[in-house]
Amino acid sequence: MNLKTVKKNLFDEGMAISPNVSKIKKGRRGRPRKKASLPLDLTFNSEIWDSAKTATNSHGYIFRYVWDPNTQRLYTKFEHVLAWERAHQRSVPPNFCIHHCDFNPANNSVDNLHCLPVIYHLELHAMLRKSHEIEVTSRRIINQYVVQAEYYAEIWSLVRSEIGGYL
Repeated sequence: MNLKTVKKNLFDEGMAISPNVSKIKKGRRGRPRKKASLPLDLTFNSEIWDSAKTATNSHGYIFRYVWDPNTQRLYTKFEHVLAWERAHQRSVPPNFCIHHCDFNPANNSVDNLHCLPVIYHLELHAMLRKSHEIEVTSRRIINQYVVQAEYYAEIWSLVRSEIGGYL
């Protein structure tokens, strides 16, 4: 039965035609589109990421990806971000990133990961590029920036609690 027949039958029976009946969405080649199901749960504690496929990018970072057939989109998440979020039971705050302390992108153990503000992370890598005694100096610089980031994260949480969480 096509759309014209449905409309004609409803009109003949004296029933009101629903606006949804006249606006049946069609996909490619005139086939009716599938109804969208519930959206994917893409939070860090979702089981979707456990069954997701893994890949490595050109810089050596491991990431997981999931294809959503309803939205026709590919969702990705770096594995080190996922590991940090699951260990701390919260998502990475806005304008923060996860830093590998040993500079090995494949080492995603929680002890090796630190959450830093993006600006400090960029400054940290700039300082490390300038240093010549890489092993001793890098440890000292990393520890300095981690302490500084923790201090500013504590101040930021106090400011947010005073304002009422609007930021």
